Amino acid sequence: MRADNKTNKKLVSGFDRLIGGLMIALLFVLFGAYSRFTIPLALSGAAYIIIQKRLDGRPKALTIILRVLAVLEFALLFCIVFGIGLDTPQRYTLRNKLYSVGNYSDSEVLAFFPDEIPQCDDYKARYGCPMVGQDARGYVNISFTTDSEGIAYIRQQAEAHGGEHYFYPPDNKAGNYDEELISRLDSYVNYPTLYEKDESVNVTELYIFPETRSRRKSCYLINTETGQVVLNW
Repeated sequence: MRADNKTNKKLVSGFDRLIGGLMIALLFVLFGAYSRFTIPLALSGAAYIIIQKRLDGRPKALTIILRVLAVLEFALLFCIVFGIGLDTPQRYTLRNKLYSVGNYSDSEVLAFFPDEIPQCDDYKARYGCPMVGQDARGYVNISFTTDSEGIAYIRQQAEAHGGEHYFYPPDNKAGNYDEELISRLDSYVNYPTLYEKDESVNVTELYIFPETRSRRKSCYLINTETGQVVLNW
């Protein structure tokens, strides 16, 4: 019986070290992504190991509750970081908020995005975190195809959030656009599709939003004929 108890004790202790270690390791695996979440998780992982060791021999109910909470905390952040269960139009608002709060001191960096995604098909969401040594600025690129009502909603949201409206390609002969602005619009149109070079949107309209930092291209791209929409930050 004593041998069995010792074996069980080692297994439980090993499980606690594994969970605490995974909570700490996530900090280093992500290289700075979601640091506003992962740093507290790593600290709580270290605290978890210490507390469980000190509670050795104490009431089992307390240690079991702590294990359940630790596993849930790790699993929740793991899903947030890797977008598990969040890459859908229904989770769009939640994921935007988690991305903003988890990575930036300004939780309103995506405030110019639509309040929700209209009825759509082919929804794709790409969230690039400001990882150390990679894209320090981070990016968000969301694309989908919607109907005329969805396009109308996107236009309404763009105007409500202060977007500057342009047709594309601009008709320079009309004298409404100078060469510098044409170059700027070309840059906006081409920038969002860099992440998926095999995909493109034949843009007919775009909305540009005030720059929040250098080289940031915050915009909505719209093709009114096909219903394609790209939201970019």
